[in-house]
Amino acid sequence: MIKSLLTIIFLLSTQLAIGTEVYRMVDENGRVVYSQIPPYKDAEKLKLKSSGADTNSTTSNSDLSLQERQQRYSDYLESERLERKQKRDEEKQKKAELVANCHSVRAELSDMNQGGVLYYDLDENGERVYIDESRVEAKKQRLKKYLNRNCKNFAEN
Repeated sequence: MIKSLLTIIFLLSTQLAIGTEVYRMVDENGRVVYSQIPPYKDAEKLKLKSSGADTNSTTSNSDLSLQERQQRYSDYLESERLERKQKRDEEKQKKAELVANCHSVRAELSDMNQGGVLYYDLDENGERVYIDESRVEAKKQRLKKYLNRNCKNFAEN
């Protein structure tokens, strides 16, 4: 019973996906049978609703050959696959950039913690302006915050 119900659901969902005709009939044993080809005279043609996947097309599913519908479905699946691949690649790129930034911030913080170095900024004339200890400590705190917020999941190399 469950097996036949699952078969019916599979057939109907497959038919909806590609838009072919489905017939419902009762065989000699009184079982309900679904098929694309009506083997019995009293087979009832089922009217299946369109899946809505191609609502922008001016050509209806009934005007398209099976091969055309299959090609459209194949094209749709391929575009979905390419979109997922592009998204994975973008996420990989973002992660690689974040890992590189975390490594750079760790290195800078490590250098700052070693001490004995005079830190400076350049003014508008390109002259060195040395940073006092309080500003160095503030920068260390900013770097630590960045690491805690963005780099917890990446182990130090």
